[in-house]
Amino acid sequence: MRCVSFTSKRHNLFTEEETSAPDRKPASLNYSLQVGLSHTPLGNDGMRKILLSTNTPAPSRKSQQKTSNKVLSKIEILNLADMGRRCRQLGNPILTVIIFS
Repeated sequence: MRCVSFTSKRHNLFTEEETSAPDRKPASLNYSLQVGLSHTPLGNDGMRKILLSTNTPAPSRKSQQKTSNKVLSKIEILNLADMGRRCRQLGNPILTVIIFS
């Protein structure tokens, strides 16, 4: 019997998001997870429990919180822009001032 060492090419198992930070690039799956969690009453700890119960490695609490902060700030900006657009469509400048002040 002979031992053969074989090493394959490096292959990412997930797509990465481009960031301006010099750290490791986050997986786009982590961003998608946080967007989904923002639309449900389930939180980061609950999602970790579900993933761990299925024997799936869960992201650390710290990385989940950092990703959550990034995603939710972008969602807030999108919501404000959408509300401003709707107020302009209604032709009510008072609502636009109230929302953006």
